[in-house]
Amino acid sequence: MIHFTPQQLMGGASYRSSTLVGNWSEEARFAEDLTRHKEGQKQRGELLSQSILGKMKVHNQEVSLTPQHDDEYVHMGDVVMLQCVDTKGYLSVDLDDSTEVVGQGWKYMLTTAPADRPKLRGAWVIQRVETPDDPTYPPEHANVLHYHQPFKLALLPELYGAPKGSAPQLFLHTEPVTGSCFSKVTRNQEVVALGGGTSDLLWCCEYLDQNLRMEMEGQPIRANAVLVVNHVLTNQPLCSMHTAVHVNDFGREFEVCASSQRGTGTKKRSQPEQPPNHWALITGPPSRTSAPGGKGGKPSSSSSSSPGPSPSDVEIVMGKLRKFLVSRTHPTALRKFSRVLRVLTEGGQRPADPDEVNNALLTCKVSLNPPELAVLCAAFRSGEDGRVDVLRLLDVLRGEFPAARGELLRQAFALVTQGSGTTTVGELVRLHDPRKHPDVLNRTKAEATVRQEFLTAWDQDASTSVTLDDFLEYYVDVGACIRDEDFFELMVRNCWHLSGGTGISKNSSCRRVLVTHTDGSQTVEEVKNDLHIGLRDDEAVRQNLLSQGIKDIKRIQPYS
Repeated sequence: MIHFTPQQLMGGASYRSSTLVGNWSEEARFAEDLTRHKEGQKQRGELLSQSILGKMKVHNQEVSLTPQHDDEYVHMGDVVMLQCVDTKGYLSVDLDDSTEVVGQGWKYMLTTAPADRPKLRGAWVIQRVETPDDPTYPPEHANVLHYHQPFKLALLPELYGAPKGSAPQLFLHTEPVTGSCFSKVTRNQEVVALGGGTSDLLWCCEYLDQNLRMEMEGQPIRANAVLVVNHVLTNQPLCSMHTAVHVNDFGREFEVCASSQRGTGTKKRSQPEQPPNHWALITGPPSRTSAPGGKGGKPSSSSSSSPGPSPSDVEIVMGKLRKFLVSRTHPTALRKFSRVLRVLTEGGQRPADPDEVNNALLTCKVSLNPPELAVLCAAFRSGEDGRVDVLRLLDVLRGEFPAARGELLRQAFALVTQGSGTTTVGELVRLHDPRKHPDVLNRTKAEATVRQEFLTAWDQDASTSVTLDDFLEYYVDVGACIRDEDFFELMVRNCWHLSGGTGISKNSSCRRVLVTHTDGSQTVEEVKNDLHIGLRDDEAVRQNLLSQGIKDIKRIQPYS
């Protein structure tokens, strides 16, 4: 017979499971009940671990993206993934991270998540939206997505079915910030997957370079092109920052919001969007089923080789490179890019890997997104291994080098080396005179700035030998951004005290002296090619004048 304590019989509040009098079987019974409860949850699939595994199985199902079309454009109805340049993640949904919206069903949290393959949670369908501009597109592009053309992005129905009574379809949605509607990490405009709404679901793609944005409106969008995804109603671009970390069941991911990231400063509104606003519409690889007109089977050699980039794409990428590498505002950038590439490729003896080209560009603070880098590498491919012919790339960036410049530089180098044919970096730096540089004369640059640019371009040990080829290569790189031949000639003549030239390109750095002749007359004479003549070396000045045929010298005085 079991006896119970008064506390057990009365259900008193002072009873605890640790009571040792009269409850010797209750703890064992409690453990058995807990075990049976867990077994029931396991059989019904209600354990937390089972729930997360089931969620992972559904969300991470592998899907097939729409293969890239023959015209290489993105089409309406394509299944794509959206990759953010800043986080390198793909726009993805978490159906368990949800909030109920009165009158609109449930909204679901979006993040950018890493992915090694196309996954169901990150696959989106581009849906057409009828607009008055549709008839203006060419018939062959009627089903192609264009810049500034509104569209909707919908999740695949296989992912969600109808969770928690949501609408049959879930779309990419955003709305202006309110006191209760904002992104949880950055407090910006919230972007979610939602079944309701009309104009809140409309998005459009804008060209990446804002200087060309208006010209590119209505142009078809190429697959995998980097662009800006803009919300039509609020005019806010889609955004995901690597600093906005959001942790969920999938791990460490990054919040998605709608916010314009244009840097800092008082003029940030005029600055271009930063990488958090840069996205790429990722499609599947091109289908290679058979050659045109073939009968199937193995693809022919012509169909197996990937087509080269279009000339327009190459020109856009080269224009971007020239803007940063061949510019009067960055006079030594191409020189630096050339030197880094030569170091990486053993003096240009072998082609460069795409990563080496990208590293050389990053060293010069030039950033190409993956599609742009792919276009560049394909345009200057040296073989089937995908490597880049760096010498050909540099030749295109430098442009044509006039023969007159080469002859002028040979004269200048002969003066620098005094006919020996070689010198050193330290000697070049010592002899280089920026005081009469055209930019200094025009007051567009300070003398110290020109001197520093020259030092930066010859960033080598002072004892390093410099030959005529090295000297020519320097001016080929630096001269690529100088289109005015008179400017180039004056720069060389004045910096190296090379006499000669006509008109505005005539040398003005060689000293002038007042010569009193034996008959008492006075003339102003130029001490020609006076690079190696010291300021107080009067005898060298006299010998220079004598070599010019000026014999009747009584006295020589400085002349300003």
